[in-house]
Amino acid sequence: MRTQLLAVVVLFASCSALVAADSSVGRVTPASSSGAAQRSGGLAERLKTPDQPWTIDLRGGNAKLIDLVASFEAATGERVAFSQFARGRLESAIVGLTTNATIAPDQVYSWFEALVAREGFRLYVATHTEPRMLVLVSRLNNNDLPGTPYPVSSSDLAALDRHPALVVQTTVDVAPLDARAMMNSLRPTVQGDTSSFITAPSESSVVLTASGAEVAVLLRLLEEARKHELTRLKNQPPPEAQPAPAAQR
Repeated sequence: MRTQLLAVVVLFASCSALVAADSSVGRVTPASSSGAAQRSGGLAERLKTPDQPWTIDLRGGNAKLIDLVASFEAATGERVAFSQFARGRLESAIVGLTTNATIAPDQVYSWFEALVAREGFRLYVATHTEPRMLVLVSRLNNNDLPGTPYPVSSSDLAALDRHPALVVQTTVDVAPLDARAMMNSLRPTVQGDTSSFITAPSESSVVLTASGAEVAVLLRLLEEARKHELTRLKNQPPPEAQPAPAAQR
């Protein structure tokens, strides 16, 4: 039986507090991604659901994050790379659960991401074919292993809330909003994290780079702002007609 733990519920809520009321991302859809080529199949195909449930054994409270990583690798067939700095933190941090847990196959990646995100880690996709590899990066070290954000497509949007550690990227058309004004408004939400940033390559589009859960929040904020602007423009009174110039004699 799957164990429901308060600690993990709180953790997921903190990753997507602004979006818990709605599981869809809204009408905003990404254009072509910036900085990385689109991958066929999307997140669901790349992060394949394991065949069996995943059992997290806390070893009587002595399990460290490095043990969690090894267990996750065995359950998913992924290989997880990390720097020596990250290894030190993985070997010292305990797993943030209070009891052993058995995780349903379709929730394995989400639980792993939530547990490592809680300790300040980001996750990057390193390879898109076999052998599959992920890179775990500490947010506390700006010189940690570099990673390439995963370019998300429209088919991935509904699943972004389930990825609090995986760094993704998408380009969004925000017309009729001014993209640079929106960029400046949203940047404070991701300041202080070098793996998250927002750019505006044109007057009508913004590029969002952050964890999947954070991008889901940003997409909803952009959609709400876009809806308000469309409503304002619709209700704006038409300009007064100017009198025709008098005909010259």
